[in-house]
Amino acid sequence: MALGVNDPGVVEAFLFSRPDVLNASAWVDHGNLQAFVEVAETSEETERTLRTACAKELGFHLTPSHIQLASRARFAA
Repeated sequence: MALGVNDPGVVEAFLFSRPDVLNASAWVDHGNLQAFVEVAETSEETERTLRTACAKELGFHLTPSHIQLASRARFAA
């Protein structure tokens, strides 16, 4: 695999940079980039907004074909 092509680490770092993202993981499954993202309960992020942001900032080759979203309450530290 060429560097940067379907690189899950790059995608995870980008997803973590989004303000409402609390947890993110990305992986390649049968050649397809996938992601799981946990967002704050009050987030307006959707699979579509996250995929659009990835495509715009990282390019189509680093855009997950599917992002599974889950939400949870944000806890104060």
